[in-house]
Order: sequence, then structure tokens, then C-alpha cells
Amino acid sequence: MLSNASRVSAPENQQNVDSQAPNEFWPRGISRDPHMKIGQVVDILAEEFPALSISKVRYLESEGLITPTRMGNGYRRYSRADVERLRFTLAAQRDEYLPLSVIRERLADLDAGVEVVPQPRIARVVASDGEVSIPRHRLLTIDEVASLSGSSVEFVRQCIDQGILSVRTRGRLEPDAVELVRSVAALDGLGVPLRNLRPLAMAAGRHADVVTNSVSLLASRNPELARERAQEISSHIVAMYDFLLRHAVDLALD
Repeated sequence: MLSNASRVSAPENQQNVDSQAPNEFWPRGISRDPHMKIGQVVDILAEEFPALSISKVRYLESEGLITPTRMGNGYRRYSRADVERLRFTLAAQRDEYLPLSVIRERLADLDAGVEVVPQPRIARVVASDGEVSIPRHRLLTIDEVASLSGSSVEFVRQCIDQGILSVRTRGRLEPDAVELVRSVAALDGLGVPLRNLRPLAMAAGRHADVVTNSVSLLASRNPELARERAQEISSHIVAMYDFLLRHAVDLALD
């Protein structure tokens, strides 16, 4: 008797992978029962990958990194094994700076029973206390920012188009762009579209003028001290804005 579900990439007359070849794909010994919705998958991985979104999961599926089960009603359902393949993919992007093509090859090796030993790319990404850090002087490509932030290249380009990210020399971005994209992706996942964040980016530019004007005289005499003073002023402005924003939101919701 044929199952009412089939793998997304499989022919329609193929039986469910669970019943036909449970150990064909890595990881072996992990449940392949397709009982989770895509939102549940994102929730499971949210602590490890805060920037992960439903659109990111769908993008990785379209790239062949995961193959969820399509039920008879057309909806996709995910198993624990799908979650582990997704975790492997996201970790390889974040920790080893790998493009999807290489991650796809690694998964194929794992499916074939070949042991895969992760190779850290210290020349580009330095691990420090378990966190990924990047030398401040090193500018990143759009692809690199997408890989390190766990977002798609399209999403990073949208951030640029909306004026949230500023492009530097030869189309490259500052290392801080990685954390910024993660925050923007988190806001997007909470229902705040990118177009609504554009005014915040523009306001940051205006507030930067307040800071730089405040230290302009000091900068001519002691640039290093001026930079430190600017950082201190910026910190106080952020703290002030945090209070004002929270207060305004509370008033609006009362």
C-alpha cells in the first residue's frame, strides 16, 4: 500500500522514504517521522540560530540542502532528521564560512557513509570563546555576510537597497554588517518589514552628525581621544533612545 506522503524531490509513485530506506540519508538512527510544521522547526533551532526564519528554511530547501516530506494535502512536514540536516547546514555556514555548494557536497558524503571532518577556516573567521569574530580591518562580500548571518544573499541585498546597510569599497561591507543583518532578520521574523526600518537607518545618519560635531574640535588635536569620546557619546544616545522608545511604546499601548 502506498503512503499518502512522498519526498518533495521524489516521483509521485515512490513510497515514503521512511518505509522504503530509513537509513539511506544522513543522519542515521534519527526519527524520520514527518510530524513538524516549518514554524516548529524554526522554534527548535532559534536559540542556536537567532536569525533563522521560515523564508531561510524554504531557501535552503530550494537549494537542495533539506528535503521535507510533502503530505497528501500538499503541506510540507519535517522530521527530526530534517532538523539535524538543517542544523548541520546552518552551523557549517556560521562556523566554517562554507558556501552552500560545499555544504551540499558534505551532506552527500555523509549520505554515502563517508566521515566528514570539519575544517575551520581560521584565515577568514577566528573562533574566540566559542563566538565567530572577524578582524575589524577585513571587509566582507555580500555572500560572506549572508553566510555568516544565516541569511540569504537576496535578503542582504534587500538590506542594501533599503539603505540599512552601507556598501564600501568594491561592493564590500563592514564586519558589523553580520550582526546588523541578524537583527534585521529577527525583526523581519517578528513582523517588521525592511521598508519600515529604513527611517531608522536614516535617523542613525543624522544622529551621527550630532556625535561628530560634538568632537570635531577635539578630533583636530587628538583623533584617538576624539574617537573614544564619540563612542561614549554614542552609548549615552543609544541608552537615551532605548528609554524613550520603550516609554513611547508603553504609552501607545496603554
